[in-house]
Amino acid sequence: MVRLLQQYENFLGRQVFSTIMGTGSRRNESCECGSGKKQKYCHPEGLKYLGQRDGVIKHFFLEKRCYAPKSWHKSCNSTIVNAHTISKSLGLAEIAQEGHVYTYDISVSGLERGFSPVMRGVNNASTFLGFCSYHDDVIFAPLEKSCKLVPTKEQCFLLAYRAFCDSLYGMERKIQTVQYSNKYIKHKSPWVAGVIEAYLKNMPISLEEGKRIKERFDASMLRGDFEMLQSYVIVLDRIPPVLCSSNITPEFDFSGDRVQNFGYSVEKIFVQINILGKDGKGYVIISWLASQDSEARKFAESLDSVPNNKLSAAVLRLMFGLAGNICMSPTWWEGLSDCQRETLNDFLFEALKPDRIVTSGLLEEMDIRDDPWGVVDRRWI
Repeated sequence: MVRLLQQYENFLGRQVFSTIMGTGSRRNESCECGSGKKQKYCHPEGLKYLGQRDGVIKHFFLEKRCYAPKSWHKSCNSTIVNAHTISKSLGLAEIAQEGHVYTYDISVSGLERGFSPVMRGVNNASTFLGFCSYHDDVIFAPLEKSCKLVPTKEQCFLLAYRAFCDSLYGMERKIQTVQYSNKYIKHKSPWVAGVIEAYLKNMPISLEEGKRIKERFDASMLRGDFEMLQSYVIVLDRIPPVLCSSNITPEFDFSGDRVQNFGYSVEKIFVQINILGKDGKGYVIISWLASQDSEARKFAESLDSVPNNKLSAAVLRLMFGLAGNICMSPTWWEGLSDCQRETLNDFLFEALKPDRIVTSGLLEEMDIRDDPWGVVDRRWI
């Protein structure tokens, strides 16, 4: 369910709206309600909703707030900035070509245009409206203004904190979107009705769980104590051509062993993924709560067991199969074959499907091959 919440835009994408609202080629097909009429004639109010939809959803995802600890809110300034999850100083600018990178537009309109990455300027790539300019500057100074990425315990903590805040921001916006959709989609197929019902039942629970974990992040940051988080770091001899920052809830590890079962876990296991670079070196950083160490460490250990010559393929599968918040070097993406690009597009698109069933082989070796990344070091922090 957490995976569904994190990727809800796809539910509002072309699959549902082409089927339920009568867009695209399905406008002339029989309506889902069983009337025998064409969809475009049977429920015109759905088409009216469709015309309003993009503006409303855009409004939700342009809402601004600062995710700094509550006790710091008095010092917030009035300017909410496009806070980078993958920052320009940590590899984004270096993989860019003429100031642009490839990234996926996982919005309703983006999905309707077709599922493939688009070029976006580095100032707008991988951003969310989650911090005021003052706190974005102060909180992340050890990352953005440090001369060196070690990474230290504090730097790993801040990377994970930013990924988690981005995830929480997205979850809150998606709840609004689901509620809006449920109100205005009057005629739903049984599948769509079931998905909406499940979201409305489970999303508030997951959101509250996320808020509780955010409070633990905040308390640790206020104390200057970063021991609540454990991390595994792989240092590469180059900046990887694909960068990523995401909060995930893995069901299986790289060996195909189960990490958690969403139907039975008392507390969901969250893992923060950050793949970035600085000063010509790359970093794969996996972080998790120390309180979940016995389960989450197994996920990191399975990555540690991946040999160096298969690491790039394993990490690509992680990014495209679970993470989703990806920025790619134009040179790298355009250098892939049509078949390779199609494989990656399909892999990520499958990851976004609300009814997707995750298998134990998800993070095992994928068909696409990338040049092996040179591994300089592997360490536990």
